[in-house]
Amino acid sequence: MTFKLESRIEELEKGRRDTDAENIKRDIEIYELKAKIAKLRCIQIAKEILNEKPIIEYHPSFLDGLELDAFFQKY
Repeated sequence: MTFKLESRIEELEKGRRDTDAENIKRDIEIYELKAKIAKLRCIQIAKEILNEKPIIEYHPSFLDGLELDAFFQKY
């Protein structure tokens, strides 16, 4: 999944146009994709260190609708 996101970033960076609105939209998408890659990498590192598969986007009732990006049950 990380490779697909990085490929999409490269595609967006190559396809920039001269209009400000389109550039801003692409810059926002690039930023969001980079943030998602960073999140996935952090989860992967924690997964390997803790040797446990996390529950992704966990919504425990006590958080009143908020979510945890990754939840490791043992910890």
